[in-house]
Amino acid sequence: MKKICKTPIEAWVKNKIQPFTDLDSYRVSKLKEAIAYAKAKSPFYKKHFEKFGIEDISSIKDFQKLPFTTVDDIANNPFSFLSVSQDEIHRIV
Repeated sequence: MKKICKTPIEAWVKNKIQPFTDLDSYRVSKLKEAIAYAKAKSPFYKKHFEKFGIEDISSIKDFQKLPFTTVDDIANNPFSFLSVSQDEIHRIV
């Protein structure tokens, strides 16, 4: 049987998730960070998530409770989704 060598990225990932008990708790932590950032910086998400608290999230399944963002939401006010000033946008990827 051929031995599979580990890549440098495996050590990096292990270091990133080490404080967490498992990969799911790491994912929950990062998703909570993203939602908190969106609520703090985006006018749309501040209002959209106003009844949804970050403390309500304790597992991946809890993300099913998040309200959907619809095509109409984006079409009706696209600039309310921005989380930085338009002057700070240099390139959209």
